[in-house]
Amino acid sequence: MSGIREEDPNTVVRPLLGGIQIQSGIYVNSPYHWGTLGCVYQVGNRLLGFTNYHVLFGGVSPETVAAHYVGKLAVYQNLNEPGNRIGTAAEYFSRELDYATFYLQVPLDGLQSLNSIGGLLTTYGYPRIGMQVMKSGAATGVTHGIIDGRSCINTSELSIHLDPAYPVPDGIIANTGDSGSCWIQYDNPKAPKLIALHYAGGENLQWAKAKAFTSIFASVTAG
Repeated sequence: MSGIREEDPNTVVRPLLGGIQIQSGIYVNSPYHWGTLGCVYQVGNRLLGFTNYHVLFGGVSPETVAAHYVGKLAVYQNLNEPGNRIGTAAEYFSRELDYATFYLQVPLDGLQSLNSIGGLLTTYGYPRIGMQVMKSGAATGVTHGIIDGRSCINTSELSIHLDPAYPVPDGIIANTGDSGSCWIQYDNPKAPKLIALHYAGGENLQWAKAKAFTSIFASVTAG
């Protein structure tokens, strides 16, 4: 692990990394409504921060987001600290896929993409059953999982169970506050691949629900 940044995700982290706590300007007065900056990733010529739609916009309709929040809504990190604004909501989002993006306003780490995980995310992979993945979340840190399900009706929908090779306390793979984390394939530490965006936990928090990044990127590029 030498040379890999391992930051407290609930403090102000500069330069920016994925896997840290963020909060929407909508919830500036609520210290309990927060999520995770999954990653910052370049799509075409756009460098975007990725998290969940529900983290940035909650139950606000997509029509209201487009009309009133895009280009205006602030994204913060750790609201109890000064100078904590890190970006502004971007026009790429989907409530159905539960993703939202924002444009950065602070420096980004150019050597490491995710907190406590080495390597830069420069590509993505296609999810498949049995694939080993891992994530860095603001609530539970680094956990490991195995993709064990994909919806036949909605192919963006994935289920990820805890990898028994990497046990964690109480078997919790993700918890409240991890929403927006990125599940990655780490078979090559020099070139990890984005696989899915975490958005919820399953029963007993021992499995996770996620959206395939192949579907998310198709949505971004279509926009």
